[in-house]
Amino acid sequence: MRHSRHLVTLLKIALAAGLIGWLIQSGRLEPAKVAASARHWPLLLAIVGVIFIQILMVTWRWNLLLRTQDIRLTYGRTLSLTMIGLASTLFMPGSVGGDLVKGYYVTLDASNKRPQAVMTIFLDRLIGLMGLLTVATAGALLNLAAVRESKMLIALATAATVAVLFGAAIFMIGALVAEKASATVARLSQRLPLGGVFWKCFQAARECRRRPATLAAAFALTVPIHLLACFALYLAAVAVGYSGDAYGHFLFLVPFGLFATAIPVSPGGIGTGQAAFVALFAFLPGGGGSLGADACTVFQFVAMCVYLTGLWAYVSRRRDAARAEVQEGMSG
Repeated sequence: MRHSRHLVTLLKIALAAGLIGWLIQSGRLEPAKVAASARHWPLLLAIVGVIFIQILMVTWRWNLLLRTQDIRLTYGRTLSLTMIGLASTLFMPGSVGGDLVKGYYVTLDASNKRPQAVMTIFLDRLIGLMGLLTVATAGALLNLAAVRESKMLIALATAATVAVLFGAAIFMIGALVAEKASATVARLSQRLPLGGVFWKCFQAARECRRRPATLAAAFALTVPIHLLACFALYLAAVAVGYSGDAYGHFLFLVPFGLFATAIPVSPGGIGTGQAAFVALFAFLPGGGGSLGADACTVFQFVAMCVYLTGLWAYVSRRRDAARAEVQEGMSG
């Protein structure tokens, strides 16, 4: 089993390396332009600031969700777990790996409510996805004329809108259906396509029905988080030579690119993110060429530098755990 996991990881790393190599060879990724972005260091520092603000807001959102389950972690403790999770994404395929690490550590801090703690991570991811699709849908409406000119963009906009409506319906059902009817919903979910996902979403909605205002506040935080991500990609695009002002297009295109980077097929979304943004930025006025891959690479590099600071939180936690073991041994 362990050898198979290592093999899968190696294959994913190979996939990322292969995609990057193909993009460079085909001219869709230009390392020289990526390196030249360092000349625009004020823009890179601005991206650092935007990412840190996002992290603070994401931590706030998760802390709110933990409180819906009466798990009272301090904001500082929650921020530490968030940073550990982000640092782990540098070494595990996709952003989902960070959730697994974060889930492990939060269950140590909330040992009496482990299932509820894990559920908050799933719910946090679900709300984040809903917010991402909401921004994409709003961006499509703002750029309706451009969307109508491409079958691909029409398909993406339709998929985002349907997913938002589907997610909203699940939350409404979960919030309104009586407890005694849950068994009926469980049986129905077994007959539905993606029934397992439906049932998990339904359970997550039911977990938060006691505090709907908190859930609404968590979602309200999500939209500006993704708007900041769009802004960060815009800054990265400017750093590699984009001179247009079609920021509205970023609201529609960037969410789909970020969704691609979250798919756990390569470490940190490297390779898959570049390929996705190459295809998406072909629809950006003044875009095309290597802009999408170059901007994605700059954004990923800056984000990785920020995420590396999470190693400090990991080392601090291990040090505290070691001290606790020593004190426990001495007292014993």
